[in-house]
Amino acid sequence: TSTVLVHYLFSILFGEGDDGAQDKDVIVDEDESSIREGEEMKLEIPDAKKSERRQRLRDRKLVMAMVAEGITNPADLHDDFPTGVALPIMEVLHRCRSNPPTFSSLENWTPAAYALIGREDLAELKHSSMAFSSNRVENVGCAGSSTSDIDKDGLVPLESSSSMLFPDDNRIHEVGRLLRSSRPTFLRVARSVEVSDHDYERLKQEKLSLLCRRVLALPLGRGMLTLGTLEPVPAEPFPVPDIVLAGRVPPTNATLALDTSNCPDDMSVWPEFHNGAAAGLRLLRAGEGRAESMNQITRTWILYNKPAPRLQPQINNNNNNPNAASNTTPNHAHGGLLMALGLRGHLSALSMTDIYDYLTQGTITTTVGILLGMAANKRGTCDPSVSKMLCLHIPSLLPASFATLDVASSAQAAAVAGIGLLYQGSFHRLMTEFLLNEMGKHPSNDQSTHDREGYTLACGLSLGMVNLSISGKDNEGHGGNAGLADLRIEERLHRYIVGGTDDVE
Repeated sequence: TSTVLVHYLFSILFGEGDDGAQDKDVIVDEDESSIREGEEMKLEIPDAKKSERRQRLRDRKLVMAMVAEGITNPADLHDDFPTGVALPIMEVLHRCRSNPPTFSSLENWTPAAYALIGREDLAELKHSSMAFSSNRVENVGCAGSSTSDIDKDGLVPLESSSSMLFPDDNRIHEVGRLLRSSRPTFLRVARSVEVSDHDYERLKQEKLSLLCRRVLALPLGRGMLTLGTLEPVPAEPFPVPDIVLAGRVPPTNATLALDTSNCPDDMSVWPEFHNGAAAGLRLLRAGEGRAESMNQITRTWILYNKPAPRLQPQINNNNNNPNAASNTTPNHAHGGLLMALGLRGHLSALSMTDIYDYLTQGTITTTVGILLGMAANKRGTCDPSVSKMLCLHIPSLLPASFATLDVASSAQAAAVAGIGLLYQGSFHRLMTEFLLNEMGKHPSNDQSTHDREGYTLACGLSLGMVNLSISGKDNEGHGGNAGLADLRIEERLHRYIVGGTDDVE
């Protein structure tokens, strides 16, 4: 238990007479590099020096005991122990960090012990000296880094490199702690005397529900923090961290899972999508990286990381229910990974037959990821094949015979946003006129009124992307694009803002 552990650690820190070396009046000079063979250097020292040496030996013994008890992260001390208990232990770690034992000293410290006191540089050197079979040295912060990242979120290499370059700056470590969604969040709920056990469990679930909402938004920030920091290994699966909807309750650190019976069915669908996108953004852009590294993602690598096929797929997978494609649990993170591959310029490795398989056999998140990823990969090119794929998911661009085609509103919004990326800066008249009409279309005339605001917002963003960098008129009335002058874009947009009848329709 925690009480036994505290007693054990404090007995080492404040104990007397438990180390035989404390009673000696000599000290072995650890900093002397050359010692004559068969001869020991013994120096007479005063009482102050002996007391300092005894304290240093106790500190180092305490660090080894903490590692043996499984304490490897100093940040856990604040959560696991009271302040009065954690503060003396943190002071010990600070003293050992200023004066760590050398590799040639009598204390045989492990890399975990050096990492516990914040000396990642010595931990790396110790790990390198122990790894006799290692034949290469990886760059810090990349996928091949010797720093282990058991959470697969890419934050541990960043924290390690930051602590080595800036040992007194803990901002990266603090940001990584805030953005890590692969560990249970710390849950502390005060309990009054009159609160029953049933009410206390309800209070914990209510607070845990609020904390889990924050956890579901963490992948967005993690994607920005870890952008372009991973060089993938072709023979290994791509690491995608988990989103843990659970809490860690002190003082026993028992894990409390979130009760999802009262939560919406699709609560974690789009957060999982963004989690996969954040993981995919760790990849380098196409053409970047070292010459010997995997700087261009291949089709084989993408299909290798494709999730297992579903057992009982339905006929129509493009409905509004993201979980309706199969009786099994779908992998929504893969759709976000596909979008990230397109944003980094790697999705062009797939053929159109692979794209067809994704669109017909995947979930709605996979469809959205493919549409946005392919449009971003072909940004500004007006590629005909990608344009046809996007138009097939927009009912307003289909012939009347296809009017009964059911396309999810999320897929429609993604296809419209993809139009803006694909035709970026092209001043395409057909797409400009279509987007203007879609923005002013009445909801009653739209067959898919679900998420109407999101669809209209995507139309407005795409309209700006298609006509990006179009110059306005000067004082003499010149400028602008002559081919779009009769559409009166400014007047119609102003009418959409202030209200009125659009006579263009």
